[in-house]
Amino acid sequence: MGQFIALIIILIIAKLIVDLVKEQLNRNQGGQKNGEVIDISDSWVDTSSLPYQKKAQIMSPREIAFYHSLAEVLNDSDYVIAPHLHMSELITVTDNPRQQEYLQRLKERNLDLTILEAVTFRPVLVINFAEEDIGRKQQLSNNFTSKAVKAANLPQLDINPGNPPIGQELLIALRRQGLTI
Repeated sequence: MGQFIALIIILIIAKLIVDLVKEQLNRNQGGQKNGEVIDISDSWVDTSSLPYQKKAQIMSPREIAFYHSLAEVLNDSDYVIAPHLHMSELITVTDNPRQQEYLQRLKERNLDLTILEAVTFRPVLVINFAEEDIGRKQQLSNNFTSKAVKAANLPQLDINPGNPPIGQELLIALRRQGLTI
C-alpha cells in the first residue's frame, strides 16, 4: 500500500513538472508575434533630434561622370534619366504563391540608372554598373537583378564605370538597346 501511495505522489509531481514546462514553452512562443504593427509616432521615438544627415552624393565620381555623358547624349531627346530607383517601382510581380517574397526582393534592390520616356515615364532601359572586383554576395544580388529585369522584358545595358562608353560609342550602344535617338 505504501508503494502505491508513493507511485501516485510521483505521478502527480511528474504531471506538475510537465504542465510547468508546457506553460513556459507556450509563453516563449507566444511572445514572438509576427506582423505586429510598430508605432513610429513621436510617442515611440523622439523625433525632435533624429540621427540623420544627408549624404554628400548618391553616386561615385565615376558614376556621376557617366551620368553626365549619358545626359549629354540624351539631350533634346524624349528620354530622362532616373538614378537609383527601387526595382519594385518598375517591375510588378505576377500571380504567384510566393508573391510577397518576390515583391520584397524587388523592394530591397535598386537599379543604378533607368532611362524613362520623358512624357509617360515608361521605363525603356535599365543601366547596370558592372563592377569587375565585387564580392560573391554582390555577384548574387547582381545576378538576381539581371534575371528579374530580363523576366520583366526590360532591356539592360551593363556598363563598366571604370571604362564606360562615351560619345558616339555610347550613342550606338543605346540605339542597339532600342532607343530612338
